[in-house]
Amino acid sequence: EDYLSHLAEFAGQLPGILQTSFYVGALTKKQAHEAIRRPFEDFGIRLEAGLEIQIADEIGTDRVASPQIQIVCDRLFSARKSDSIGLEDYQRLGGTKGILGEFLNDQLRLLGENRAGAVEILKSLVTSEGTKDVLSLEELSERSAVPPALTERLIDHLTTKSRLLRPVSGRSGVRYELAH
Repeated sequence: EDYLSHLAEFAGQLPGILQTSFYVGALTKKQAHEAIRRPFEDFGIRLEAGLEIQIADEIGTDRVASPQIQIVCDRLFSARKSDSIGLEDYQRLGGTKGILGEFLNDQLRLLGENRAGAVEILKSLVTSEGTKDVLSLEELSERSAVPPALTERLIDHLTTKSRLLRPVSGRSGVRYELAH
């Protein structure tokens, strides 16, 4: 979904490029448990019993977002000190909240002097009730008070590089929402 619309540009040169696509949406708890545990097992790494349940529970109540699983598991994998990962290792990284928070800070740090503008854009996508909003480029620029040209560059980075935002195409054109 993040890059699917970009592939349409190549449909003339590669007619079959969009013939097959596979969308991975939010996972059920059971699917999430397997998506967390199996890759570790495939690499010979033992995950403490029940850790996949705790991770999935911290990410979502009924459905679990696969990008968040990817971020959390990648961090656990890279921070491991042996061929097993336990609850203590997970807690040392701050659990899901700490890992995702660190990921966000890392992505914002990459923006350097434009970090403050990106923060304002991200804040614009959260309603006063704490839910996600879906806004056009123009609405984001207006709400965040970030100049339009800079908003466009930051949206491009937040969508394609850090994947913190996702484009949503509709009748009124492309709008953006928080991806996680």
